[in-house]
Amino acid sequence: MKQINRREFVVIAAAAAGTLCFDCEARSQTTGPTTSASAKTVDVGSKSDYATDGMDDRFIKTDHIVVTRENGKIFASSSKCTHQGGDVRIQGAQLYCPRHKAYFTAEGANVSGPAKTPLPRFAISTDANGHLIVDLARQYVESQWSEPGSFVPA
Repeated sequence: MKQINRREFVVIAAAAAGTLCFDCEARSQTTGPTTSASAKTVDVGSKSDYATDGMDDRFIKTDHIVVTRENGKIFASSSKCTHQGGDVRIQGAQLYCPRHKAYFTAEGANVSGPAKTPLPRFAISTDANGHLIVDLARQYVESQWSEPGSFVPA
């Protein structure tokens, strides 16, 4: 086996890192709900816990989810800013990323700042006990927000 020098190692490592970054970016641009092998679901309570319109941030720190009730729908958005992954916060009627000052609507659409894509939504359903179950392995991009599975009727 040929020994490689430091320069060759750095070039190989950089190429590998670039390939991984390209693959991650390509996966984030998929058009259908994405599914991960490491599926995780989160019970976010019952519909009655979301009786009025608004956003709920109690799952941001533990599961990176913002649960929102708006316009007759309950949905769960990722709380990870699409710019560099910082957790967003609720600020008035919007979501705000304090890292680089990105703003999103309550629905997750971009308002301003460096984030170029909306916050994805996670699949949400109601179980046999009437609890809302969020599937973190299945995501919906903005063009899919009207599809069944991206929300439950309030």
